[in-house]
Amino acid sequence: MCCSAKNIKNDAKRNEDVNEMLIRQLREEIESLRKALASAQGGTSETSISDAQRAHMEEMIANLERAKQQSWYVPRVRVRVQQVRTNACSVMAG
Repeated sequence: MCCSAKNIKNDAKRNEDVNEMLIRQLREEIESLRKALASAQGGTSETSISDAQRAHMEEMIANLERAKQQSWYVPRVRVRVQQVRTNACSVMAG
């Protein structure tokens, strides 16, 4: 017997919308960058990072924050457009 039930492995995966997954990943990356930046600012001279690296991290955090805001904005606009379309259809039908 080459295959048995003992050898079967399942990887549980949460059902997640693409936007939700993107938002979760952005939040995690923002949090990790903030922790890295905070530890670098409070560290000793051996562990501190250069000003250029700090500026780069701050820029990445700002970019990720903007991307997160945009990813939340797009679904809200789509919902609003759908509401307007639904209202227009009901007005035309009625």
